[in-house]
Amino acid sequence: MKLKKLIVLMAIPFAIASGVALADPFYINVGGLGPAIGDANTTTRTFDSHQVFANTTSVIYDTNNSGSLNVGDKFIDAGDAHFTSGLPSGDQEGINLDIGSGIIAEITTQWNNLVGSISAVTPITTGSLTGGFITTTNYVAGGVFNFYFDAPGNANYGASVGTSDDSGFGNGTHVLTLTLTSGTGSSTFNSLGQFVTGSSNLFAEITFARDNFFWFDNGNGIVDAGDKDFHDLLGLLIPIKLNASVDQNTNHVVNVAGNGSAGPAGFGNQLQIIHSDHDGSIEYSVPEPTSIALLGLGLLGLSFSRRNKKAA
Repeated sequence: MKLKKLIVLMAIPFAIASGVALADPFYINVGGLGPAIGDANTTTRTFDSHQVFANTTSVIYDTNNSGSLNVGDKFIDAGDAHFTSGLPSGDQEGINLDIGSGIIAEITTQWNNLVGSISAVTPITTGSLTGGFITTTNYVAGGVFNFYFDAPGNANYGASVGTSDDSGFGNGTHVLTLTLTSGTGSSTFNSLGQFVTGSSNLFAEITFARDNFFWFDNGNGIVDAGDKDFHDLLGLLIPIKLNASVDQNTNHVVNVAGNGSAGPAGFGNQLQIIHSDHDGSIEYSVPEPTSIALLGLGLLGLSFSRRNKKAA
């Protein structure tokens, strides 16, 4: 049930329904925010995954009134994260762990309304976690991930694990929004009922993209006229649906007993709070942008034109 960052594209491999080809990697044009930053061309290399760091907090509710974590219990996840490095490594135009020109900006993401429920609890009968259990979770549509482009160091995780003392994650320029459509997760707990680690597979849709910032590469690995701007694709009124596999590497966990207070309507009383931080990676893919553009031309009779940009 714990979510790590994403992000993005968060962080988040991305795909849509079967039968649609997967897209080429994407890149970022930091010059799309105004004055040129980074090196002269303002565009990063193309990425197929990102490393991220995140603080997360999950509040679990005793929805079925069983007194313990069980099938039917609901939860709400919140988190703050930032990109630490694009993969493969290379020119990142000063975003976080830039190679060569120093850190001049950061991309952060924040979410606070990721809702789900526990659909299965499976006991662990072998290994070091014998006596513990694994929960399977289902997320509901509507959770929102907002991404920001910000000055370095503005986002602060604070001294404690979890999101309670984080600050600055929503202060930058808004560059992307992902809205969850569905998802599943798996979380491992030890014999004391304490969270250890987890993973998620999330389906989302891009609902906002800043103009001339995120771009799909057309497959040749360079910036040219065949690339597609996220913002312009949204302008064709064609949903861009994503599927994200999030690999969590949990560093620190603080498990806190809930105070029994009433949760949102239908959730029951607070049962458990899990604060944790993670240092891992997200792999992604997206719908083939060329196919999307052609579909838009056929449906809407629109012509797709690309603005001039400096080549990488």
